[in-house]
Amino acid sequence: EKALTYHIASSSNEEIDEKGISFSNNKVFLESCNSLDIKPDLVFIPTITDVHQDHHTIAEEGMRAFKFNSILSYELPWNNFSFTTSSFVHLDEEFIQTKVNALQAYQSQAHRPYSDEDFIRSLARTRGVQIGTKYAEAFELVRWIIS
Repeated sequence: EKALTYHIASSSNEEIDEKGISFSNNKVFLESCNSLDIKPDLVFIPTITDVHQDHHTIAEEGMRAFKFNSILSYELPWNNFSFTTSSFVHLDEEFIQTKVNALQAYQSQAHRPYSDEDFIRSLARTRGVQIGTKYAEAFELVRWIIS
């Protein structure tokens, strides 16, 4: 399920572990990135105000591991009491459909309201209205470094 979702969302032939990605693997990955001095241009993490324990911890560890990189937090409205929409990315119809398809492949989450196509499109439409376009996705700016 995770492999299929990843494949749809990334349009990549890259193989991932069929066991999926666990919280402990994420923490080990973040620690490895820090120790290997990996310097990505941009890092996406859950927002620090996410009330889901694993998401919150990943946000904290992500900020620690990538404190010298630009960081944006993504929105999960069902887990956020607050979220500052300080950065936006314009989305086109093709991207929205890819996102819908990827989330529909995630069968264990299909019953959740946030997996519903209408919800995905309406949130993207709401964020689009905020910046004068049809669809957009909002991010919370954690740190922006200009070289």
